[in-house]
Amino acid sequence: MAENDENSNDAATRSVQIMFKMPLAFMERFDKITETFGYTRTEAVRQAMREFQLGLEESLSERPEEALKGVQTFMEGLVGSLMKMGEQAQKPLRNEPMIEALPKQAATR
Repeated sequence: MAENDENSNDAATRSVQIMFKMPLAFMERFDKITETFGYTRTEAVRQAMREFQLGLEESLSERPEEALKGVQTFMEGLVGSLMKMGEQAQKPLRNEPMIEALPKQAATR
């Protein structure tokens, strides 16, 4: 994300440039729809972002407990998945020998 420095003192004219990759087939369908309805790609993305933001803000203002519960459920699922991945990473692969710690031996001199 890069900020446009032109007229950086005027908050209303400040902007950012966002760059991301999308699957080609998705963008081709998106461009076809935007053209059909008379939007440019930029206008359509801006509108989608506005609707996304307004939808979330509305959800938070009308049902904050549900929104928070959804975030909690997401985080619990994420942490659970990460823990499961960690457990699986410690298991040897099919043909890989099990690595075990050697017993401590008394130092001899």
